[in-house]
Amino acid sequence: MYKILLSLIMLISSPNTQAQDVAYAVNRSTSQSACLFIAITHNYSGYWQYDHDAQEWSGVDKVKLPTSELRARLDEYSEFLSDLDLPPPAAVVGHPGMFGSPLPPRLSESLEGVRLISAAIDEIIYPGEQLCLFGHSQSAVTVAGLLTLRSDIACATMASGPYDKASKLIDIGIQKSFYNNTDYFNPVNHIDDLILDGTDIQFVLDPKDQVVDLRYQRDFINGVADKTIARGEKTTVVIAEALDEKHHATGGFGLMAAARCVKMRTENQE
Repeated sequence: MYKILLSLIMLISSPNTQAQDVAYAVNRSTSQSACLFIAITHNYSGYWQYDHDAQEWSGVDKVKLPTSELRARLDEYSEFLSDLDLPPPAAVVGHPGMFGSPLPPRLSESLEGVRLISAAIDEIIYPGEQLCLFGHSQSAVTVAGLLTLRSDIACATMASGPYDKASKLIDIGIQKSFYNNTDYFNPVNHIDDLILDGTDIQFVLDPKDQVVDLRYQRDFINGVADKTIARGEKTTVVIAEALDEKHHATGGFGLMAAARCVKMRTENQE
């Protein structure tokens, strides 16, 4: 079914990729789902070193991925999910300063950056639609940030995110976050700010993650679970075995979990 739908999308829609404040690629069709599936994505470009004496980062950027890379990612995600008979994303939204965005990449970890991504979503979503969001690693933190700003999120899937980056930076002796100095969004400090009005919350993780240790994920996940339980709702935690040697590449599992949430919401609506 979804393979056929994907072919129709390519024929009848006019997919576009835009790089304004935030870059995004869109595939909209006449088919309606219960919620609009959007994947948040990022690209950390640069070799950076932290100077502990100066308490500053220094380095040089690598060649940044172009805006067209978002189009490629959207097509890749769509093909992957369609092969599993799961609904593909309608859009992929990049972080500020990446994929052709003219903004400073350091905005990516800040709440200001999350607001810019939310504004880009406003350009994509139709009136009355609800959202199904997915993000992996730092993009999972962005999804957490969007949960503090928006009341139209039906599903939120977060995979292997550094939800307590403040503790991680302290543990490795770094005083300032790379992308936004001290002004970064730390989800574990904003559990009370989350808007969880019937939102299906899903976390995907590998307990052996060497990039984002479980201790930088656990407190936020437990806090969200406690909040949803108190509301008579639930938080789903998916334990995955990541495909890379550092046990961090859980994005594929997260995409599948997010797509299943869209599918279940749609079936329940019918």
